[in-house]
Amino acid sequence: MKKIFSILLLSLISLPSFAHDYLGNTNIFRIFTEDNFQPFNYYNSEGKLEGISVDIAEKILADARFKHTNITELPWARAYHTVALHRNTGLFSIYRIPVREELFEWVGPITSSKLVIIKRKSTMLENNYTVAAVRNSASFQTLEEKGYGPDRILSVNDARLGLNLLNRGRADAWALTLTTAKRIIKESQLDFNDYEVLEVLNTRDIYFALNKQTDPKIKEYFHKKMKELKESGFIDKLLEKYDYNPSIYK
Repeated sequence: MKKIFSILLLSLISLPSFAHDYLGNTNIFRIFTEDNFQPFNYYNSEGKLEGISVDIAEKILADARFKHTNITELPWARAYHTVALHRNTGLFSIYRIPVREELFEWVGPITSSKLVIIKRKSTMLENNYTVAAVRNSASFQTLEEKGYGPDRILSVNDARLGLNLLNRGRADAWALTLTTAKRIIKESQLDFNDYEVLEVLNTRDIYFALNKQTDPKIKEYFHKKMKELKESGFIDKLLEKYDYNPSIYK
């Protein structure tokens, strides 16, 4: 745990000046996401942020009686570190994995999804193959938990860069969610049939995460609203709306 917080504190140095500015007022709740996790949070063809988790966040915030900002999109590692370090902040969509357990207040789950390692079918791999993964993503952290050393994990800031490294032969494999892999390959006008799942890292539940020092009333509100949305069938309707069947990705 000390190692985790040391990394988080060091990462604060890399946060842009605007992050320090708007996080200065901790009486306003701020919520963050990334743009590359379809169908949960992503930009559509019109440049609008949408997805299952985006709709959930907007629904929760619409009824909130505390001051809050609109959803802010940041690169994953920056959003992750910001919420781990600053009170009255939240993040979605995030996998609940052991290395993160004590860092956040967990709200959910929303549903589940599969983390995988993908390779090109035409490539024969040796034992010490390299894997591209987004820095501090669930895939990245799971690889570390499984004993992959820094010489084998190629850190990238965006999952699309991982596919680029894979196709150029700079990485032997690519670790991420199966849903995201399929979307990126399709958007790149490539054929998913040219790739294969080398290993299933795990299947995990997807949550919203709040900073642990967040106002208890805000925490309580998020838990209450998430429960209401699940019990009312709102989340099930979103899964249907975005054509997401969890059983396919387990």
